[in-house]
Amino acid sequence: MKNLKVVTTSGELRKLVRETLGISDETSGRSGRDDKQVPGLPTSLPISPAGDSATQLSQQRPAVEDDNFVPSNPKELGKALAILGEAVPQEKVAEFYKSFNSLLDKTINSDNE
Repeated sequence: MKNLKVVTTSGELRKLVRETLGISDETSGRSGRDDKQVPGLPTSLPISPAGDSATQLSQQRPAVEDDNFVPSNPKELGKALAILGEAVPQEKVAEFYKSFNSLLDKTINSDNE
């Protein structure tokens, strides 16, 4: 298995792409920012960091098959519901979703009564 490299800046990403594509680094002797186009390197890279793209590679799966399991917070509840939702047959998805929304409204409103 190859070693994975963590890239945190666009300069590091460009360097990794150049290494991967076998492009020589003609700008390595320059001082200052490396913002000029490197021959052979695409002008826009297919990968760019975004605030909403953070993903944990592995997550502990909630034990939804255990009758005694109860999620302890909203985030864990969301993960459990995602797993349960995968068991819903395609033709029942809309019905399940509407039922879930009704139950959510009823649960939220029961605190206000």
